[in-house]
Amino acid sequence: MTLEPAQSRSVEVRSLVVEAAVELFSERGFEATSVDDLARAAGLSRSTYFRQVGGKEDAVFADHPPLIEELAAWMDEQQSDPWTTVCAASERVFAHLSEDLELARRRYAVVGGVQALRDREIVTERRYEQLFSGHLRRTVPGLEPVDAIGFAALVTATHNHFLRQAVRSGGDEGNGDSGDMEGSGGTAGNGDREAGAQVTARYAEALDRALAMVRLRFGVGSPADAETGAGPGHAPHPADDAGAAAGADLADGSGRVPDPALVPGQVVVASFPTTMPSGEVLRRVRQALESNASS
Repeated sequence: MTLEPAQSRSVEVRSLVVEAAVELFSERGFEATSVDDLARAAGLSRSTYFRQVGGKEDAVFADHPPLIEELAAWMDEQQSDPWTTVCAASERVFAHLSEDLELARRRYAVVGGVQALRDREIVTERRYEQLFSGHLRRTVPGLEPVDAIGFAALVTATHNHFLRQAVRSGGDEGNGDSGDMEGSGGTAGNGDREAGAQVTARYAEALDRALAMVRLRFGVGSPADAETGAGPGHAPHPADDAGAAAGADLADGSGRVPDPALVPGQVVVASFPTTMPSGEVLRRVRQALESNASS
């Protein structure tokens, strides 16, 4: 069956393209596989394949462009602080890439054996960094570019570390060993899928905690978050965005910004960590003032 062009743009369908490419590259090798082979295996016409996927180097990364588009739209809809949103977005990428851990292992093995694919992997990682830094610069007016770029790069590197750890852990969790990553792979049994799900859950939790530490080191997180994590489902207290719960000490020692509506005329003094980017300090102060004016 040949898929319609509109269908081939979805993350799910692109994942089928990735799976077909990984299987062919594993069986025949990168050089011996043609674009026609890839298009036929993925159920796409040659013209649709070139238009929607690109060349051979793009095949194993075909799910990333629509995923990045979906992430961009999702991030723009979020109401939580931008730093947590960026971290949550990286966790959504982790969830997608580790959903089929066996495929992730086979893709990792294929990419590692071909220089052209390793180069394309670097380009793909750069696109995520640009997505994250761009979101911060749009939502935190006055943020220094180096702060946006540095945070985005650290989040991306942290994500990559834990994804690779999950991929490499196959030998400890399943029936095979790390050498199985080189095989073409077959249909995983229930036990393999359950073991893979356990590995994914463990590293997803570790990633969540590590990203909380990243926010803390940048002065935009709290010690409590570093202990418990603050993933995609984290709903920050309204005062968090005003700077109290995320590392600011208030004059009254309450740990929260007092509600101006309850304390008319009270002056609230807050101090922020020296590591917090100045643009984020301004964003939180502006948000607190706007909240006061609207109450």
